[in-house]
Amino acid sequence: SSSSSSSSVSTGLKKEAGDSTNHVHDSRSVGGGVSANAAAAAVAAPTLWLKCANPTEEAVLQQQLGVVRLSMHLFVEKHIVAAANQGRLPAGLVDGLVLQLVLHCAQLEQGRGRSQVAEEEEELMRGMRSWPLIPVTASGHPSPPHSTPPNTQPRLRKPICALFDPRVPALQAVLDPSQCFPAAPFDAPRILDGMGVLGLQAQASLQVLVAAAESISASYHNQRSLGMSTAPAFDHPQQHGQQHTAEEAQLVARARALLHLLDSKAMAEPHFCGHAGAGGADAGGGSHGGLWSRLQSLSWCPVLQEPPEDGLPWPHTSSSSTSSATAAPPTLAPPRLVRPLSDVWLTSATLHTLDSRPPSMFLGDGGSAGRDGAGRRMLADSISNGSQAAAAPSIQLKRALGWDTQPRASVLCAQLLELGRIHAVQTEVATPQAGSASSAAPPSSNAPAPPPASPAAEAATTC
Repeated sequence: SSSSSSSSVSTGLKKEAGDSTNHVHDSRSVGGGVSANAAAAAVAAPTLWLKCANPTEEAVLQQQLGVVRLSMHLFVEKHIVAAANQGRLPAGLVDGLVLQLVLHCAQLEQGRGRSQVAEEEEELMRGMRSWPLIPVTASGHPSPPHSTPPNTQPRLRKPICALFDPRVPALQAVLDPSQCFPAAPFDAPRILDGMGVLGLQAQASLQVLVAAAESISASYHNQRSLGMSTAPAFDHPQQHGQQHTAEEAQLVARARALLHLLDSKAMAEPHFCGHAGAGGADAGGGSHGGLWSRLQSLSWCPVLQEPPEDGLPWPHTSSSSTSSATAAPPTLAPPRLVRPLSDVWLTSATLHTLDSRPPSMFLGDGGSAGRDGAGRRMLADSISNGSQAAAAPSIQLKRALGWDTQPRASVLCAQLLELGRIHAVQTEVATPQAGSASSAAPPSSNAPAPPPASPAAEAATTC
């Protein structure tokens, strides 16, 4: 046809389409090294896709009719990300597309030094690092991998840069397995290698360890509050305590591993470990000092639930309130309310005692090492003989968490009062007789016992 007639046809088609070129795309031109047919099939109406019979038609659609050639970056950003997270696309189809994109972008990144990467591909790689497309095995999102049935929650998806390599034992030990690691089929070694090129985290940095402490603290408080709110629904207190035992045991296991990793981190980077104790200056400076200070207010420290020796004051047994007497003793506490085992005879009445035994002591015993007699004897030996069974924290960790300072005077006074209350012995003093002060008769067994001393007088006598 002539040039004028071609122009008129083009104009007429544009008007017929209502100039809605933003919603009409050429399915043959979806780029990015991924199957265009599979990609376009993943998107449901109202988006319109034009199927071109040959490159000539594609050129006419783009040049004469203004049909947008959609890049893979824009295609995924506009049509896949939101739909996948809202459950509007089958999970298996989305996973298949994302797997292709991960391998394609990893190949581009690895070949960057040998050839120049196009700007369109650069945009795609940047998007793959930040788009929430990688599924995780979070509870409450149990959709099957190949379909998303109606009325079910879609799979929880996160960006690659927010996830961690499950092949690193240190990360597996401290991070939440349902929130921090890729789920199948993204946990295959080849896919993990590809995501590692795109930003999958594989280092247990201080920032990561603080994030692990935040996760442990939040989960612990949620479980404790849930247990308290559901307590009246049980006929027996034992049922209430057994419901969350397994979950809390997992949190304590993660806390033990976190304590060990933080100790290693503090010894490896002592120049970053400022003094984070109450009233102490932050000598670490910068972000590292702020991270150590952040740990002070998070409930992540594993603490002893029973006194390691007889005769020790203990917060759970020293309190006279009924509510605290029936509640389960805490298993985790913030460092500002915790002291090392070496200070137990100075602070046990008001502060929790750190359970710094290594995680290896609890493998295979169901966590019973701290509750049986052998565990108590081991702790007692570590107090009296300086044994390493308790794995005392390093000087660097004590400095970073404020455990290298002397306990406050109020803590010491409270300890003295509790020791006096526990070990108080009332003795009757005989009245001396004239001329025979040393031969006073013993008190009669039938004589009434003297009245107990008042708490104030007892405290004064003890001090």
